[in-house]
Amino acid sequence: MAVNLPQMLSSLTHSPEWFYGIDLIIDIMSVIILLFIVSFAYKYYQLDKKRSLYSIVMAFSVLAVAFIVKVITHFSIYYNSLKAWNIELAPFLSKAVPTSEILFIIGFLLFRFLTLFGFYLLYFVYYPSSSKQTKYLLLFCLFIISYLTTSTYYVFHVIIFLLLTFISWQYYKKHFNREDLSTKYLLASYSMIAISQLLFIFIGATEFMYVIAEIVQLVGSGLLLKTFMQVLQYAKKH
Repeated sequence: MAVNLPQMLSSLTHSPEWFYGIDLIIDIMSVIILLFIVSFAYKYYQLDKKRSLYSIVMAFSVLAVAFIVKVITHFSIYYNSLKAWNIELAPFLSKAVPTSEILFIIGFLLFRFLTLFGFYLLYFVYYPSSSKQTKYLLLFCLFIISYLTTSTYYVFHVIIFLLLTFISWQYYKKHFNREDLSTKYLLASYSMIAISQLLFIFIGATEFMYVIAEIVQLVGSGLLLKTFMQVLQYAKKH
């Protein structure tokens, strides 16, 4: 089945046409940042064997895998574009990267479920008191929502925005109880990523909203990495 690239991209990524390829670079940068966060969080976990730290490592590992899936899916789309333009690629690429609508749909479904699951794990780091039944029920709901968001893009970002808002609220309360620089950075990081999800919701207003949201999300992730680096350095000194 032939793939209509602009239609496929607009329905799944909502990226403006002139931004194709740039968003792929941003996602690759996000993967690198997330992998560094996983590395620093794991090193911190080795110094302090708290269950919450292990959950943070798992959450960001899942998010890293989610963005890797997104990069692969995007790359498949751009490969199909080059193929449509009769641009010659290395023979191994034509075998390694299938170009079908099924791959796009599976890729985006998997990306959205893993992203929701990653933030789900992160949420329960800060709200651990819920029963196992509640956690399983919410996990099932996330699975259903991941499927539904192929057609309801906004629900996906609304849920992430709410999860990050609740997490940010925890750091907001800690900020007033304790003047800790790392807490301020974490508050700023999670708040920025939450704002990026809010911007994604309003991409219908202008195509530039998607670009701004991608950049804000990347900056928030970068600030989060900086915070984990500082926390690890502080832990090693003490």
